Amino acid sequence: MPVDCRVCTNPKGVFRYYGASVCAPCKVFFLRAVQHGDKYVCQRDGHCPVTPERWTKICRACRFQKCLAVKMDPKAVGISRSKEKLKRINSTELTTTTKMIKREILDDDTPCISEDFFSIPSPPDLLDMESQALTLTTKQRQPKIEILLPSTAIGFDFLNFLKGDNFPEIVSKLVELENKCYADTQPFFEDSTVLNDNLDVPLHVAMNDPLRLGMRTPLDWLSHEQLLPSMVDAIKRQYCRLTVYYIDWLRAIPDLQMMTQSDQMKIISTQLCKILLTTMMYQTYKSKSPGIAFSCGRHYIAGENKKAGVGHEFDYFLDRLAQYGHEKVISVFRDTNITIDEFCLLKMIAFWSGGFQITDDGMAIVRSARHRYEQILVSHINEKYPYLTKEGRAMRLQKLIGLQPCFETMGIFDNTYVQRMIMMDIGGFRAQITYDVHLREY
Repeated sequence: MPVDCRVCTNPKGVFRYYGASVCAPCKVFFLRAVQHGDKYVCQRDGHCPVTPERWTKICRACRFQKCLAVKMDPKAVGISRSKEKLKRINSTELTTTTKMIKREILDDDTPCISEDFFSIPSPPDLLDMESQALTLTTKQRQPKIEILLPSTAIGFDFLNFLKGDNFPEIVSKLVELENKCYADTQPFFEDSTVLNDNLDVPLHVAMNDPLRLGMRTPLDWLSHEQLLPSMVDAIKRQYCRLTVYYIDWLRAIPDLQMMTQSDQMKIISTQLCKILLTTMMYQTYKSKSPGIAFSCGRHYIAGENKKAGVGHEFDYFLDRLAQYGHEKVISVFRDTNITIDEFCLLKMIAFWSGGFQITDDGMAIVRSARHRYEQILVSHINEKYPYLTKEGRAMRLQKLIGLQPCFETMGIFDNTYVQRMIMMDIGGFRAQITYDVHLREY
């Protein structure tokens, strides 16, 4: 006799998973929650309804507690096998699809994120990534290569300027760095080693020569040409150009030089999605785009492709991302009328915020760098807004710093979908640097 899911009462696809009769969505939810070590907090004292009609939006804390209540066993998930898989894959080369989703673990210094920050659902057909076939070829580990050598990245010329204690000069140099990385005031560099976009570049190689990924063309945020699903190849171009921008920018950060190579690579790969989306949301605000400003003159306008009858799974992802970005981030940018100075400092704070599985010495550098840029932001607000009351300046600071959990959420959401693009090879995304950034464990 058919039975309903004991967690959400969904009558479809019910089988016995991990000790209880549940549906496939609840099974996948429980598996990910256990493997990622997620900790959820209910905002309604644990009394939220768990129903199949709203399973992508219901309270995750209540859903997980319901899983435990019906005797789903976390030990049955098979974490030990997953860890062994990670160890094997770290010494293998990607040829088709590969390994589990990487998940950031927030440390004690990360602001608490309320449930609504995690309300963005995955695409409707996003299934368990472990069900994808694995084809791996064995190879020896790559030798360790120092990534902070003299580089073609723009930021390398700014290292010495950002080491000092002159706060106004640091702010000025951060703004100059940002504008130079956009490359909007100069033609593309003809000394690039490739003419077309190239994702088959290891991350440590791109760190020394970002132009291996493609030309440093102007980012041109102000144009409003719609990004269509038929232009899926343009996504690859966007990724290459934005990754060049990211490397150009982060090579100016002197604190990275004090860290071990392993710690550097963990932070650089973990923060790429968050920093790029933070920048894209700021440029969306500046260009007054109703959607999302990409690079190279492309914008995505939510709902436009669906109206034209050319909708795609990619649109669902971008629609949700645009909605969240406008509601949580761009609204604050407008409310505060954020300046380029404040944005540059806020982005640097975002780079040093979040949880990292790195050494104790590395975490000490992270905390010190984050505290330093927070103090620069405090000093800058006090100096720039002397006409505000002390409470007014504190309120402005609180609104800006309060965006950090939103940046973190957007980064996680984007990283998860890029992992799907790699596994499904959407837009030719199954390549070396995408694997190094979004899937490899350092």
